Amino acid sequence: GNQIQVPMSRAMPCFITLSEWHKRDTHARFGCNSRFIEYGIEMGKSDVRTAKRERVALAFGLKIPHKGDLELVQAWPKDHPLKLIVCGEDRFGCLPEYVAKLKETCKLKGIEYLGSLDKKQKDAWLSKSTLIITNFQKPEAWSLLSVQGQA
Repeated sequence: GNQIQVPMSRAMPCFITLSEWHKRDTHARFGCNSRFIEYGIEMGKSDVRTAKRERVALAFGLKIPHKGDLELVQAWPKDHPLKLIVCGEDRFGCLPEYVAKLKETCKLKGIEYLGSLDKKQKDAWLSKSTLIITNFQKPEAWSLLSVQGQA
């Protein structure tokens, strides 16, 4: 759950953690202070363990081509027992033409597209979804972090 980054405003590296849990764990294990940068996976204030689950598969994450959202939407079967909902950051760092194609494909297939969510909406959807799908095409630490952030 840690990344070492050199922010443009600093002359030395610092630890960046992606959830409050990772921040506390880093301090406990290594004695290092870190900065918590919220990427929408902090579940500490959510009722994730007791939330009523819905029959929803949530395609969650940054909407960029190499994540595979478009391929997932194209391949999602109409008769799947879970309703697919696509959400995640679609403004910052995303290609507008890719996001437009993803939205169009969702509409054609009858799949709900929510796009970017605020913190409260993210917590609610992550808590009540039966299945959370992140980073569909290649290994990446963020997928593991998103699961750890809910532990």
